[in-house]
Amino acid sequence: MTDTTKEDAITPKQRIANSALSLFLRYGYEGTSIVQIVEASSVSKGAFYHYFTSKAQVHKEVTQNYFLDPFKKLDLKALAKLSPKKARATLRDFFINQHSNSSELSDLNIVLIKAFMFDSFMQLPGFDKKISKKYSKIIKAMARSIAKSKSPDKKAKQQAKAVLATIEGELLLDAILGEDQNKIISKNKA
Repeated sequence: MTDTTKEDAITPKQRIANSALSLFLRYGYEGTSIVQIVEASSVSKGAFYHYFTSKAQVHKEVTQNYFLDPFKKLDLKALAKLSPKKARATLRDFFINQHSNSSELSDLNIVLIKAFMFDSFMQLPGFDKKISKKYSKIIKAMARSIAKSKSPDKKAKQQAKAVLATIEGELLLDAILGEDQNKIISKNKA
């Protein structure tokens, strides 16, 4: 019986997407070629085209997997029922740990991750609207937590938006100032 490593369990399609993500983060979408993705993922060009028709298609899948899908883990109904303090802590933990399951993103500076996300706004039609929709739902849930109502007023919505902006801003500032994200994650789990 042989030991199966995590690397062995990854499908060629996942390996292509993971490699593409690493390259997109390092060189940007425009600075990454299919040849680089193929070389980095150790698959043939034919294997690449078996799973993806273009660099744009792999880009779309990468943004879905790494930026949109993690929001599925956030229970907005439960968040809305929490006290504002607990809701804020839950959101902060979510944003800190959002990419912790991804080895490609977990060791990278959040500034690079956000830069790639904003670059994707220009590269992928409709991606910005999808992210905006996710954030709007978070703001609505946070506003419900603040107002303790299913129909929060404008003030609660503004406060919720400020909470979200503060969390995101703190994480970016920590990264800019060189705060180790792994220390932040460890501190939050303690």
